[in-house]
Amino acid sequence: MSERSNMTKRQATIRERIERDFSPHALTAQQRRDSEYLQALIGAVALRITDFCPESREMHAAVNKLDEAVHWVQQAIARHPHAGIGS
Repeated sequence: MSERSNMTKRQATIRERIERDFSPHALTAQQRRDSEYLQALIGAVALRITDFCPESREMHAAVNKLDEAVHWVQQAIARHPHAGIGS
C-alpha cells in the first residue's frame, strides 16, 4: 500500500501544496518584468521611508516589512502565474 493511500484528504492537500510551493518555478519574461517592476516600486517606497523617518527601530521595522513584501510578491507571481487581478 502506498504512503499516499494512507493519508487523509487534508494531509494529501497539504503535501501537494508543499510539493508545489517548494519546487522551482520558471518565470516567463512577463512574470520576470512584473516582479522586477514591483521590487523597484517597493524599493522606492523604502527609500522614501528613510527620507521621512528618523533612524529608529520603527523605521527599520518598516523597511524590513517591505523586504518581506517583496518576497511574498515574488512568490505570488511564481506560484500563481495567471491569478492577477488585472489578468
